[in-house]
Amino acid sequence: MEANATEPQVPAGLPEPPERTIHEAEVASAFSHPLRLCLLRKLATQPYCVNELVNSAGVSQPMVSRHLATLRKLGLVSCRVEGRKRCYDLEHPDFVNAMLTALGQAPE
Repeated sequence: MEANATEPQVPAGLPEPPERTIHEAEVASAFSHPLRLCLLRKLATQPYCVNELVNSAGVSQPMVSRHLATLRKLGLVSCRVEGRKRCYDLEHPDFVNAMLTALGQAPE
């Protein structure tokens, strides 16, 4: 596996994991960032547009959009365009809610 900042690193001497295992590790890592946890908790209650998530999170729009893009790439959220707005919703609410509950991060 070629070194990449977004890919999990396999310790020397261990076999390369199958693609599914890599994806599962990346999905698990999505729950390791405080802002992504905040966004997922918020989206667990209802769909939100980016500007609403920015106001709620208290961080910049580019930062929220970057983390939403990560969650979208991993298949955890979906995006729909409403005019000039981008609105997000959970793609797999039961899974996300189970993960949030396991982490003690009940939806808001």
